[in-house]
Amino acid sequence: MFRILDELREQGKTVILITHKLREIMAITDYVSVMRQGEMVAHRKTPETNKEELAELMVGRKVLLRVDKAPANPGKKSFS
Repeated sequence: MFRILDELREQGKTVILITHKLREIMAITDYVSVMRQGEMVAHRKTPETNKEELAELMVGRKVLLRVDKAPANPGKKSFS
C-alpha cells in the first residue's frame, strides 16, 4: 500500500488516508488533519509535529505512548 501511495504522490495526486496508526501517519504523509468527536481540531505539516502531539490532539489529553511490560517468564511446555 505504501508503494502505491508514494507513486500517487509522485504523480501529484492527493490521497486522503484515514487511520489511527501514528507511525503510518509520520512515515507517509505530508500533512495531517485531526478530527475529534466529528470536529476538525488541528491541521499540521507532518514534519512539524510528532506522535505525542497527534495522540494528544486525537483524545484531548496527554497520552503515554509507551507501555511497560513485565519480562516474559516462559514455563514448562505443555505440548510438543
